[in-house]
Amino acid sequence: MFKNLCLILLGIFLLSACAATPPAETAPTETVTESESVTAASADASTGLPETEVSPETDPPVTAAPPVTAPVTTAAPETAAPEPSETFSVREITVSDTVVTFIGTNARPRLVIAQGGVNARERIESYAARTGASILVNGGMWNTDGTACGATIIGDTIYQILDEYAMHGSYNNNEILTYFADGHFESVRIASEADWKTLRKRGAEWCVKGCIPLIRNKKDVIWDDHTVHARSFIAQDVTGTYWIGATGGSGYGGPGIKYADLRAALREAIDEPLLFLYALDGGGSSHLWAEGRKCNPNVKGENRAVVNVIAFWE
Repeated sequence: MFKNLCLILLGIFLLSACAATPPAETAPTETVTESESVTAASADASTGLPETEVSPETDPPVTAAPPVTAPVTTAAPETAAPEPSETFSVREITVSDTVVTFIGTNARPRLVIAQGGVNARERIESYAARTGASILVNGGMWNTDGTACGATIIGDTIYQILDEYAMHGSYNNNEILTYFADGHFESVRIASEADWKTLRKRGAEWCVKGCIPLIRNKKDVIWDDHTVHARSFIAQDVTGTYWIGATGGSGYGGPGIKYADLRAALREAIDEPLLFLYALDGGGSSHLWAEGRKCNPNVKGENRAVVNVIAFWE
C-alpha cells in the first residue's frame, strides 16, 4: 500500500511539472513604452515602406541630399578683355583752323586754388596729381604780377575780395562766377564779406572773378571782340550737363579764336540749348586736362602755371 501511495505522488509531481513548462515554439515578447522608442510611421504611411523604430538616444535618420553640381557650359573662345567704359569723352571740332576741345560731364564742379594760396601759381598737371580730379580747366584771370583778379572764395573761407574794378582786363565785363549747391551758376557782384554771407544763405559754394560772359540766361552777351586768342571756357546746357573746354592758340593777336566764333561753334556742336557760356582765363593760361593728359593743343607749347582751376571728379 505504501508503494501505491508513492506512485500516486510521483504522477502528481510529473503532471505539475509539465503544466509549468511553456511551449518551445512561442517567442518571448517585450513591451516598449512610447517614451523609450519612436516609431517613424508618418513617412511609412506615405511611402508604403515598413515601419522603422529609432532609438531615443540617436537623431532621426537623415537622408543626404544629392550633390549640387553647376550646369556644364561650354567656354567661349578666349577674346581680349573689353576696354573700361568712360564716364566722359573728349570731343574736338575745328573752327578757323583752331582746334576746340571740350568735354560734357554731370559731375559737380569745385574751385581749387594753387598750393601756397590765392596769389601762388601751379601747373595743370600738378593740380591733377594733387587733387585726383578727372577733368580740370584753368579758372579766373590773374594780373601780370601773378596776383588773382577779384573775389576768390571757397565755402566759408574768403581768400580774397577786391573791388569790382580792381582787376586786369575789361573790368566790369570780367564777372564773378558763383556756383550754387543746386548746380547752377550766377554772375554776381561781391564787394564785401556781407555780400558773400547773403549768397551763402542761398546755397553759394564758391566763386571766382575774371570770367567773360558769352551767353547768360540763354541769351548772347555781345561786346566788341576783334582779337583771336587761345580760350578756355565753361558752359551748361538746359539738361544740366556742364561743358568744359579750351582751344589752341596763343597770346593776343596770335593763333586762336574770337569769342563770337567760339560761341557759335559750341551752339552748333552741342545738341541742347546753352543756359550760359563763360570764357575763363585765356592765352597761355588756357588748359584742359582729361584722360590723364593735357588735351588742348597750344601753338607755342606753353604750359603756364595758373592761380586756380575748376575741377571735376568723375
